Amino acid sequence: MKIKGFIVLIAALLTFTYSCKKSKQEIVNMGYNYFPLKTNNYSIYQVDSIVWNDYNSTIDTFSYQVKLVIDSQYYDNENRLSYRWKKFTKSDTNQWTFNTNYSLTITNDRLESVQENMRYIKLIFPVVAGANWDYNSLNINESADSQYSDVDYKSTVLGLKNDSCLTVIYNEEVDLIQEIIYEEKYARNIGMFYSKHINKKKLTTGLQGYSVIYQLLEYGTE
Repeated sequence: MKIKGFIVLIAALLTFTYSCKKSKQEIVNMGYNYFPLKTNNYSIYQVDSIVWNDYNSTIDTFSYQVKLVIDSQYYDNENRLSYRWKKFTKSDTNQWTFNTNYSLTITNDRLESVQENMRYIKLIFPVVAGANWDYNSLNINESADSQYSDVDYKSTVLGLKNDSCLTVIYNEEVDLIQEIIYEEKYARNIGMFYSKHINKKKLTTGLQGYSVIYQLLEYGTE
């Protein structure tokens, strides 16, 4: 009986140890730090865009910079901790000009962003390769099947090698007539370091649409 009791005790201890290790692993790997939310965090991006106009067969290009700053905390109408996210823009010679306010709300299982009164699901947790969701499930737009196409891969961010990067595909429809691509790349403890948004169509009158690419120039805390 003593031997049987000893075996039961060892089994219980092993089960407890495994459960503890599993719990710690789940907490570490949730992926919240792919979008670090802290007041006064900022990111500056180089933005390059192209606009195709089929009406007059022109192609216009624009280059400018965008600064995103987590301005302050507040509680939303569901009493959830949220953050005001301010967007500033400037050209090569101008000072930063306030553009608009966004909001960010993080829950146990997702990160929501409100932009121009439209709520989107930017990320879901835990961050797992292949996980998918509807980017537009909280607004009136058509559904957008989104997916983590790659998780915790190595990439270069601001000239430095980073072992924990993430690619999100929010929308992708490419054929002989149209090219619709919306993807973003994130790095742990940094946030978004690259974004590409293309919406281009081939019409009988020519090309119509746009391309906007964000590339991280600087990040930190003010």
